[in-house]
Amino acid sequence: MPPLSSTSSDSTSAGHTNAGVRAMPAPRSSGARGRVLVLSGSAGHGHVMAGRAVTAALRSRHPLLEVAHVDTVARMWSPFKQIYRSGYERLVDKHPVLWRMLYNASNAAHPALGGMISRAAGTRFVRLVKRLDPDVIVCTHFLAPELLSRPVTKGKIRAPVHVVFTDLDTHLSWNWPGVDRYYV
Repeated sequence: MPPLSSTSSDSTSAGHTNAGVRAMPAPRSSGARGRVLVLSGSAGHGHVMAGRAVTAALRSRHPLLEVAHVDTVARMWSPFKQIYRSGYERLVDKHPVLWRMLYNASNAAHPALGGMISRAAGTRFVRLVKRLDPDVIVCTHFLAPELLSRPVTKGKIRAPVHVVFTDLDTHLSWNWPGVDRYYV
C-alpha cells in the first residue's frame, strides 16, 4: 500500500490556499496497525476544524495508526472549488432566505444536476482516495460521502466510510449509499 503522505500542507479554514493534504510523518510501515483517511471540507465554519480534531484524537489515542487529513473541497476542480466556497458564504451571509429555500428543497431529494457537477469536478479527489488506499475513511463534511458513494458501492474503493455529522441537523446531503456508519 502507498503511504498516506503528501508534500503539501494542511488547509486553513480561513485561507483555503493549499492543496488540502496534511503532510505526514515518515510512514510507519513496520509498526502501523491501520490507515485512516479523514476527509473534511473547507466550506462553512467548522468542517475542517472537526477534521483536524478527529485526526489529532486518532493520532493521540492510537499512535500505531497512520492518519492523513484531506480537505475534499481543496481537491476539487478549481472553478468548482471557488464557486462552492464563495457561493455558500454569499448565500448564507447575504441571502439567508434564498439559502433556506435551497436547503429545504435539497433535503427532499439529492439534486441530480448538482450531483453530476460535483462528481465531474471531484474526479481528481476520487483518484487521490483510491491512490491512498486507506483502511477506513472518516468524513466531517458531506461532499466526500457524495463523491465516494458510487466508487464505494461499485467496489472500486473498499474502505468503510464513516460520517461524523458536523452540522446542527441531519440533512439529506449527508446520507449516501456506501456509508457504513454515522456519528451524531
